[in-house]
Amino acid sequence: MTVNNFSLAKKLSKDNVVSIGSPVSVISYLSETQEEPKRELAEKLLRFREQSKAELQKSWDEVESLQKECAISTARIAQHDNAIDEMRRKEKAWQGCCLIAEEKL
Repeated sequence: MTVNNFSLAKKLSKDNVVSIGSPVSVISYLSETQEEPKRELAEKLLRFREQSKAELQKSWDEVESLQKECAISTARIAQHDNAIDEMRRKEKAWQGCCLIAEEKL
């Protein structure tokens, strides 16, 4: 709590309007005494809320995109694993053919 906020809360406590740490009462006190700063604060809060929503949506979009990329990569890995297995089967078949041919020589 800054010095200004502390002195404001202390003054409010003396007037029995609010106890220290009650933001609702502090805001209502400020709205009665300083209408313009309250409006600016509300506008900042609204902008912050909208920016937060936009950034949160952006992060969820990024998560979705990464999940799609992961699924594509997983499918490619599975295709490559199948191709490697097929090549190993062909290699063993050729080895068998070569051994049979060597025996006939």
